Amino acid sequence: MEKHAHRYSRDRDRRADNLAYQRPDKLADSFTRIMAACRTLLAPGGVVVVTTRPYRKNGHLVDFPGQIAEAGRWAGLVQVDRCVALLCAVRGGEVVCRTSFFQLIEARRLRKGGWPVHVIQYEDVLIFTNPAPERHTREERAAA
Repeated sequence: MEKHAHRYSRDRDRRADNLAYQRPDKLADSFTRIMAACRTLLAPGGVVVVTTRPYRKNGHLVDFPGQIAEAGRWAGLVQVDRCVALLCAVRGGEVVCRTSFFQLIEARRLRKGGWPVHVIQYEDVLIFTNPAPERHTREERAAA
């Protein structure tokens, strides 16, 4: 296997092509295009699994999992489940948090500014399927 396009671009002119640098309104549209491209590769009943979590923009929580669910619907996929994956580990029989560095920094920054926020400790696991094509009887096709 040969890797390509697996690093963030240092080229400021190409950053807009990278999901990590897109504005929230453009990001949802880009993800819809990604999900639609996935659908073309899937057999009927095939599955796409996406892990995502909410994030904060200017201190406000953005429901990114909800946006991804909507992107899947717009792409023609059917959401069949939404699960929670805790960001944690078990050490010495105890559950301990495994917070991302960026979540921790953002929560600390906002708390310093007087915002009562908590660190996000989970990811949403969204499961989509490619619906089977509709099958019609001969009579239904003739009537159409």
